[in-house]
Amino acid sequence: MIYDEEVIGKCAIIEWEQYKKENINSFVLDDKMQIEQLEKVFSEINRFDHDVKIYVSTYPIEKNKNGIIMYSDMLWIKTKLSCVQLEAIFSNYCQIEPSSIFGLTEEEKNYSELYFDAKFKYKEFTMVSNLFSLDEIKVLYWD
Repeated sequence: MIYDEEVIGKCAIIEWEQYKKENINSFVLDDKMQIEQLEKVFSEINRFDHDVKIYVSTYPIEKNKNGIIMYSDMLWIKTKLSCVQLEAIFSNYCQIEPSSIFGLTEEEKNYSELYFDAKFKYKEFTMVSNLFSLDEIKVLYWD
């Protein structure tokens, strides 16, 4: 993968589907069965909100011998569903239930520095931050 040195050490937001495709990523739920269950949860959410968008919020991007690596234990879900509704859906999947679900805060939003699009091209997060309004994004965190 070709990358620019300037991504190293920066936190990113990337669409879930794109994150899964790249062979440089690790998510806290990395067992195949866990990811399949997470995908089932996403399908359930989509039944209630057809406009749902799922993003991964990464820790600072690291450099390794093969290029870069991203790690995450946090999702941002752009949905009209409430935190309580998301908790109810996840309660049926206790093996993958996040430790907390909460609304996006300004502090959490400001943590992101890059946004990767569907072609894995990046831009400064400030250029797209208006897509992530505090009242629409629910943060799912696994610790």
